[in-house]
Amino acid sequence: MKTLKDVRREYPLARAEIDDYAPFWVAAKYNDIQEGARRNDVFLSGQSPNGMPSKAEEQIAVEVGIRRMFRSVVSMNEPEHTKYRQLTQAWFQPKNLRQLEDGMRILAKCYVAKLAARGGECDFCSDVARYYPLRVIMSVLGVPKDNSRACGGSDPLDDANPSVR
Repeated sequence: MKTLKDVRREYPLARAEIDDYAPFWVAAKYNDIQEGARRNDVFLSGQSPNGMPSKAEEQIAVEVGIRRMFRSVVSMNEPEHTKYRQLTQAWFQPKNLRQLEDGMRILAKCYVAKLAARGGECDFCSDVARYYPLRVIMSVLGVPKDNSRACGGSDPLDDANPSVR
């Protein structure tokens, strides 16, 4: 099994072609990642319907006529990316984020407490990575927590331990 050190040495920038998945670029060094960000004419984002989907997911998207099943600013290319980014850019300026810092700390501590209450086990992707960023964005945009079902579903950590919110 190759380590990240091996990959950085042998394949610092490579196109991965894995059975049953759409091809994608792998950049293993900081400078290559930065170059990819600067060269969005070559390293395009959002070429697949749902991040890095399987060929089966791509086929479903083609059959139902949906080019992209999931859209975010991260998966957009120029000039579309800049237009959407400008809509939210002011929210993420340091002075505005500083005003939200205390609330973000409370939210992070709440998630740590919820995880601890589960006895040390969780599915990090479905229990945390799916909902915590949503809660952060909702907080930044001033969307009440009660609207979470409309913004992506119910957080299972709320359901598992309703006393810690």
